[in-house]
Amino acid sequence: FGYNVNPSKSWLLVKPSVLGRARLIFGDTSINLTTNGYKYLGSPIRSHKFVHDCIRTTVSEWVIQLESLSSIAQTQPHAAYSVLTHGLLNKFTYLFRTMPN
Repeated sequence: FGYNVNPSKSWLLVKPSVLGRARLIFGDTSINLTTNGYKYLGSPIRSHKFVHDCIRTTVSEWVIQLESLSSIAQTQPHAAYSVLTHGLLNKFTYLFRTMPN
């Protein structure tokens, strides 16, 4: 009864100063350790550089999607509007709400 953790899917974010100790403690498990960062539910957490790199990648993907959507909008404006309001805007809002300041 209860929740059984799958260690190979678990990530532990630690400070660089305690990485050695964390490896010693969790060395016999398959828990993943990192000091950089991790995307949790699609939102990057931890170091500023990691968050910045993830946001840059995500925004680049959005630019490609918006360019594709704008070409579709020339022939099917209603479909493009629906995709924008029901899909892409929700992605934007989610990321902005889950990001630290």
